[in-house]
Amino acid sequence: MGWFQEAKAWKESDPSVTYREIAQKYGVAIQTVKNKFCAERKRNQGTKFLSADELVQQEKAKLQRQHEQRVLQKLVRERGRTELMCDAVREAIAVLPEFSFPEFRPIDSEYDDEDAMLIISDCQIGQVVDPEETGGLGEYNLEVFKQRRRALTKSVRKIVKIHSNAYNVRRLFVPFLGDIVENDIIFRGQKDYVDADVVSQVFIAADEFCSMLLELAQDFEEIHVIGIGGNHGRTGRKGENRTWVNWDYIAYRFMEERLKSQSRIKCYIPKSWWTLLEVRGHSFLLLHGDDINSWNSIPYYGIDRADARWTKMLQVNQLSYEYMLIGHHHNSATIDSPVGEKIVNGCWPGGSQYSLKQLNTSSKPSQWFFGVHERRGISWRYKIDLEREA
Repeated sequence: MGWFQEAKAWKESDPSVTYREIAQKYGVAIQTVKNKFCAERKRNQGTKFLSADELVQQEKAKLQRQHEQRVLQKLVRERGRTELMCDAVREAIAVLPEFSFPEFRPIDSEYDDEDAMLIISDCQIGQVVDPEETGGLGEYNLEVFKQRRRALTKSVRKIVKIHSNAYNVRRLFVPFLGDIVENDIIFRGQKDYVDADVVSQVFIAADEFCSMLLELAQDFEEIHVIGIGGNHGRTGRKGENRTWVNWDYIAYRFMEERLKSQSRIKCYIPKSWWTLLEVRGHSFLLLHGDDINSWNSIPYYGIDRADARWTKMLQVNQLSYEYMLIGHHHNSATIDSPVGEKIVNGCWPGGSQYSLKQLNTSSKPSQWFFGVHERRGISWRYKIDLEREA
């Protein structure tokens, strides 16, 4: 044991011992003794012994700070990316010519007032279904989408003209329920099955549907557009970003910006994956429907379960609905419920390479169009065939 260890033990047992006495006993300079004890005090001050609970709390606090930092960085990155997209959209719109304002020609009638609703979903703009690969069982591409969009517009206008002989149909509600774009990152190899990149898909969607809404504005005094995002519009891997960081959302905002000078066309684009819409005193729950599970490609049991859960969840907040409107499942259907219906919208492509080969199933390209009466709720309906005009 060295002299300092002995001196330290001596001073701990007898604090009255002075540095001079220690220096005289061990034959060292008094300044050396002072320096040694000073260094020892500093070393002891930097050492704090923590209990097990204190160590756990310290580690938890450290991990919490790291988590908060990661979340903050992710939020900044998400917000920055989305704002850059929106800024790019606004800059692109600024140089585009404004749409001409369509004139509404009302039809005087003594009949009841009604509103119309056109559901649009699962367009999957950019998807390619090659007739050679499917043996002639399916075909879809950008040109086919545009043909079907024109057919849908003409069918809606013709149906409205017919019903205007029995009702005053002056308002149109257009809920977009998602999967407007196909994207190119949803599954491996998807880039081989698209004929436009995702940015082009967004611009094509906005142009085509703005043109459709302006054409329909000739037949309606007001048009209300609601936009819900779908799973095909997501950016990044599933669950990586917030639901509204979505190419469908960007397409809707593009449409809203393009149509802002049209006072008779109003847009509501929520950031949530759902919303409630009231039409003529009747409430509609709008969802994309990708959270509803299917069994053997049949979603009806999942839809009933989702209906029950949504009903309970909304009742807690004193909210309710009569009709549930969803897309995603590509097969149009209506399912009765005690107070209304569950309505599943059709799709635009019909069969694809995946559905035809893996599921041995296809569907007729269609979209729902119906009227809403104050007393009767949904009073008339059409499943519009997109492959032919009404």
